[in-house]
Amino acid sequence: MMFSSSFFRFTPVVVAVFLFLLTSDALSRSSKWDDLKEIKGEVTSVVDGDTIKIKTKEVVEGVAEEKVYKVRLLGIDTPETNYMGQSQGHWGDQASQYLTNKLPIGQKVKIEFGVQKIDRYGRLLGHVWKGKTHVNRLVLSKGLAVNYCIYPEVKYCKDFALVTRDNISRKKGFYSDSDFVIPYEWRRVVSERPYEKYVGSLFTEIVYEPDQVETIPVSDRIFFFEREDVQPPFRLEDMIWFLLN
Repeated sequence: MMFSSSFFRFTPVVVAVFLFLLTSDALSRSSKWDDLKEIKGEVTSVVDGDTIKIKTKEVVEGVAEEKVYKVRLLGIDTPETNYMGQSQGHWGDQASQYLTNKLPIGQKVKIEFGVQKIDRYGRLLGHVWKGKTHVNRLVLSKGLAVNYCIYPEVKYCKDFALVTRDNISRKKGFYSDSDFVIPYEWRRVVSERPYEKYVGSLFTEIVYEPDQVETIPVSDRIFFFEREDVQPPFRLEDMIWFLLN
């Protein structure tokens, strides 16, 4: 196929317009949730131990429509069942099966939103409630998830940290397996990525460089994507050293 010179001359413009449209679509998808603190729906499927799909009824231009959304449970991280073609074996299967048993198809749930309501993958982010049962915490309490607190989503983080401490001390769930690697660390190794997130303690509120992750006990960790994300009461360890010297 032959292309005229005008194709190449205007390609940057076309690309710019295309990127603008993509960005506009992403913004419109996220802005519709801005004023919502929660939504209600019915479970349509369980994707894995920390992700489900729900359907909701929405009114679009005066017409009631059913919408299906993928929901990522905030504050926890369960073993992978399919990440870059690999899985964490029976622990991933156990977490998925446990959530499937607790949230059968048709189960009515409430999604309590956090600060960020939708992620870059288009998933809703929230705490799932089945009546008065906090499903995120329930999965965590069985030793089938590790707490995974990422700023600014700090609600429930200290409670989840204490649950995880108890699981570790009692060797509950996958903490009974000396060969098990916690999910977010396992993904980092599989994808051959360096340490990327700043890591702090929920209790001392001191934050360290990404490669200092082992400085903080697993249960006490809170992660920050960027240095600029570290806001009071959290403070960077190097800034404390600077102030003291």
